[in-house]
Amino acid sequence: METVLILGVEDSPGLIASETFRRRGFKVIAGCHVRICTTFFSRYPHKRVLYPSPDLHEEAFIKWLCRFIKAEKVNFVLPIGGRITQLLSKHKDELASIVNLYLVDFPTYGKALDKAKTMKIAMENNIPCPRTYFPEEGPDMINKIDKYPVLIKPRFGTAAKGITLADSKAALKDRLPSVEARHGKCIVQEFIPHSGMQFKAEILMNKQQDVISWVVYNKPRYFPPEAGSSTLNCTVDRPDILAIAEKMLKVMKWYGMGDCDFIEDPRDNTPKLMEINPRITRSIKIGPVAGVDFFYNLYRLAAGEDVPQDRNYEVGKYLRYLPGDIMWFLKSRDRFKARPSFFKFYDRDLEYEISFARDPGAIIGYLLHKIILLLDENEKKLRYNRSG
Repeated sequence: METVLILGVEDSPGLIASETFRRRGFKVIAGCHVRICTTFFSRYPHKRVLYPSPDLHEEAFIKWLCRFIKAEKVNFVLPIGGRITQLLSKHKDELASIVNLYLVDFPTYGKALDKAKTMKIAMENNIPCPRTYFPEEGPDMINKIDKYPVLIKPRFGTAAKGITLADSKAALKDRLPSVEARHGKCIVQEFIPHSGMQFKAEILMNKQQDVISWVVYNKPRYFPPEAGSSTLNCTVDRPDILAIAEKMLKVMKWYGMGDCDFIEDPRDNTPKLMEINPRITRSIKIGPVAGVDFFYNLYRLAAGEDVPQDRNYEVGKYLRYLPGDIMWFLKSRDRFKARPSFFKFYDRDLEYEISFARDPGAIIGYLLHKIILLLDENEKKLRYNRSG
């Protein structure tokens, strides 16, 4: 029996990864730096292990990981979440000598992690994206901006953390220093009206940069309602978005999982690249829901198999993150106008990120983990400031 070690299972993708490999006959080991988390309460892992905090004790974590891989005879390591993926990419050469994994090298990873580098690559290669300005170019940057409002965005980070609107030159001058003081270096970006639909393209590429599998989905609802993380996703047929994402990843010489975020500009109906997430994202479960087994294909690629291309996926499949969707309902002005309706809880084409029916323990683990986060100030700070 092959052994798979899934790291960072405090995030919900650990659930579908554990289920995928368990159903395929693997021994599944789930790893986390806290005792109480979503996947530790799931029925799918065979074994659960604690390790040193990657945020606080990087060296100790890597030493633990190398020892554990050898002791447990692990065949494949799958990182979930930004910090774990970043560390494994950074230490890839050391790890690749003892276990299979499928990650780009650290310099390439950094190009996707840093929004400034991503946007520069996009603009240099005529990839549709918002006009972007770079404060490190000096005081003249502000004079180049001829249209407001603009967004101040941290170069490193996730979701809407730190994103700040400036509706004038004076507001930009006033707010940029305070945002950078709190969140680190930033970019300044053209504001795309939020009436445009947001999309994600999940793409798995091999080292020859052939697309092995992919899926694109839109985000009908997200929280916060103005701009945030998706609470409802739906697979759609958008070959134009897939083509742009494929071109961008090839320019970057990417392989493995690549997640490209887009917004359709309502002023010209052009999908524009917003960022690349160099990690397995929270909504990755929509792949298996639509018939795309990203996790098993990653394992096969890491094992050196020649995996055939299969670009097909089912359109019209929904994935719902119910806790976030409840928050959306409480805050959104469109709560009773939304389609599909918030009150449509069951449908053959609807799946939940955390499924109570199949895995009731995971819900308990999720709720307990969130309660602990609310009470643990140090953990809240780490999650708030964590890059990727």
